[in-house]
Amino acid sequence: EVLCHQGHEADAMYVAVDGDIDVYVLTKPGLGEHVARVAPGRVFGDAGLVTGKPRAATVVASSDATVLMLDRERFKRLYDTDGESPSA
Repeated sequence: EVLCHQGHEADAMYVAVDGDIDVYVLTKPGLGEHVARVAPGRVFGDAGLVTGKPRAATVVASSDATVLMLDRERFKRLYDTDGESPSA
């Protein structure tokens, strides 16, 4: 199952709980290069929430996996206590 697609808007960040979660970077149309495996306890997808840039990679659950998701609004509430953006 695809958790996030390279080039798409970053609308959430994730924490890997268990399972096989792989990271691919599109090198040519239709061809992705495996660049990493996300270990349990690691966070992924957070850079786009901070920078506002699109996803830099596609992340796929290659087997049954459990992930926790924090969407953009909840992320902002955690870091935006004084009206400034999380990147400020």
